Amino acid sequence: MGGSSIQNEYVGGNKKGGSMLPSDFKIIYKVISGSRAYGTNREDSDVDTRGVCIPPIDYYMGMREFDQYEDRQSDTVIYGIKKFFKLAYDCNPNIIELLYVPTDCVLECNYWGRYLIDMRDMFLSKKAYRTFGGYAKQQLHRIKVAKKWFDLRNDIDKLSIKDKIEFHKWKENRNPKRADLEMKYGYDTKHAMHLVRLLYTGIDILQYGTVIVKRSPEDGLIHIINGGFKYEEIILLADILFTLLDQEYERSKLPEVPSFEEINEKLIFIVQNNLKGR
Repeated sequence: MGGSSIQNEYVGGNKKGGSMLPSDFKIIYKVISGSRAYGTNREDSDVDTRGVCIPPIDYYMGMREFDQYEDRQSDTVIYGIKKFFKLAYDCNPNIIELLYVPTDCVLECNYWGRYLIDMRDMFLSKKAYRTFGGYAKQQLHRIKVAKKWFDLRNDIDKLSIKDKIEFHKWKENRNPKRADLEMKYGYDTKHAMHLVRLLYTGIDILQYGTVIVKRSPEDGLIHIINGGFKYEEIILLADILFTLLDQEYERSKLPEVPSFEEINEKLIFIVQNNLKGR
C-alpha cells in the first residue's frame, strides 16, 4: 500500500473504511484492554484491543498526520506513539492503564514495547486526581440521569414539555444492554462498576504510585455489576471514595505533573531509533 493511498484512507488520523493498518506502521505494543483486563468480563464480553505504533518517517517530517488507527468491528485502536505519549503524560485513564495490564493480556511487545513499560512510572503524577476523578464524576452523572428517567418512565404524562423531550431523547439513545441492566436492577450497574473502578484506581495511583488494572475480588466490582449493591449504596460508596481521593491527593508524594523534558527525550529516542533505515 503506497503513501498516497494511506492519506485517503485516514481522515484526521483515523481509519476510514475497511483498510488494514499498513505494515510500515510498526506496532511495538498491543494488549487486551477493557473488562477482560479488569477481571470483570463475562463469557460473551467483547475483546477490546489497544496498541501503540510508530508511523513512517513522512508522518514526522512531512505534511501527513496520524493519530490513531481504529477498527470498530474488531474493537481495535492502535495509537500513534506521539499521541499515546501526550495522553499518557496527561494521565488519561484509558491510556495509562494500558501500560499496567496483566502479563496475560499482552499480545505483542517488542524491545521498544518493553522500553515503554520500563518507563511507565514516569507518566504518573497528581494529574490522576483530576483525570480519574473527572472520569468518575462523568460516570456518576450518567448513573443519576439514567436513574431519574428510569424512575419517571411510567409518569410521562406528568412531565413538562421540556422534560418529555429530554425523556424521549434519553429513551431513543439508550444502549439496549444497559436498558436490560436498568430493568433488572433499577439502575445502570455497569456505569456504577466503572465509577467505583476509576475511583479505586485513582486512589491507588496517588497512594502507591502504581496502576492496578485487574482488581481484586474484594473490590466488589463483579458484585456491583451483578446488582449486589442498591442504588443508594452506590451513591454512598462513591461519596466515601471521592473523599478518600481528595485525602490521597493531599498526601501523595507524586509530582504535580510528570517531567515534560524527560518524557519528551524518551519519545525522541524511541522514534529516532525506529526510523533508522526506514
